Amino acid sequence: MDNAFFNLLDNTNLVLLLIIVTTAVALIFIIVIEHIYSHIKGKKSLKTRSYKPAKSYKIYDEIEKENRVKRRKKLKQQNRTRKWFLPYN
Repeated sequence: MDNAFFNLLDNTNLVLLLIIVTTAVALIFIIVIEHIYSHIKGKKSLKTRSYKPAKSYKIYDEIEKENRVKRRKKLKQQNRTRKWFLPYN
């Protein structure tokens, strides 16, 4: 039995093929696990971005929209106060 195993190791083509196949299977497994995990967490996957995002993204978008409005108001206020201090040309 040991002799057959060492004969298999001597054949380098089979060993290289085995290494290539195992790495391919491992990569496919990692991509599938990452895809399933991202669906569970509600985040966008590294590979696919076609499905609808989870509710957490909607909440995030609302917060971003509020921040944009606040930023705009702050800029308008700064522009108003800046006009008072600028000297006339």
